[in-house]
Amino acid sequence: MALLSAASFFRPAFTDPSDIPEPTFVRLAQGEARAQGEALARGETRPALICLPTVAAVSSVYQYSRFAAGLNGHRDVWYVPAPGFLEGEPLPSGIGAVTRMFADAIVRFTDGAPFALAGHSAGGWFVYAVTSHLERLGVRPEAVVTMDAYLPDDGIAPVASALTSEIFDRVTQFVDVDYTRLVAMGGYFRIFSGWSPPDITTPALFLRGRDGEQMPPPWGVPHTVLDIQGNHFTMLEQFADSTARHVDEWLTEIASVRR
Repeated sequence: MALLSAASFFRPAFTDPSDIPEPTFVRLAQGEARAQGEALARGETRPALICLPTVAAVSSVYQYSRFAAGLNGHRDVWYVPAPGFLEGEPLPSGIGAVTRMFADAIVRFTDGAPFALAGHSAGGWFVYAVTSHLERLGVRPEAVVTMDAYLPDDGIAPVASALTSEIFDRVTQFVDVDYTRLVAMGGYFRIFSGWSPPDITTPALFLRGRDGEQMPPPWGVPHTVLDIQGNHFTMLEQFADSTARHVDEWLTEIASVRR
């Protein structure tokens, strides 16, 4: 990882999000139209769930496809990619640049409608960084969900080798991993080195796969911790429907409390 991080210094980088194209939101699931209409009339819309990407070389929309399928007919689910994984895309110069990019895009995309954020693995880093920034702007997500997220550096070190092996075992299932993607991964690990999650006031769910070799310790406050079936990967693969159900039930519970 050190070599990939060093190589990322030679990639073009952006500081101002307005200097790069706005990210494209990809719909992964759609809430039931009639139920949405009735809920709108009562002022009880289900928040859309916006999934933020991991920073692994295989980072792509496919990461959440099976999970989102379990929410189809229940709520809208969207995915937004991180810059730098495709040829010609610059990497962010730091955490602040990519945080502002996601936050600005989410504010424009949601246009005042309720939403929640979710992130698997290192996607949880984005979730907390973006949520903290949005709270400072006065734009509060309804809730946030992190799924089996290890902290950078020492937090992920004990399981790094096992996770890397599992990631590359899955390369052909998702995307072709090339030099651009590998260096992008190194770049994100570089800028998040030394990062710790900011305090947020948004309700937060911390999911952990109970079948993994070593579950991540909970981080970020406030949080509800739930250990579920599967490991770091299978919670979004063969157990994706179960994971989706846990998330949907918790989001529904949070919505009822906030009403």
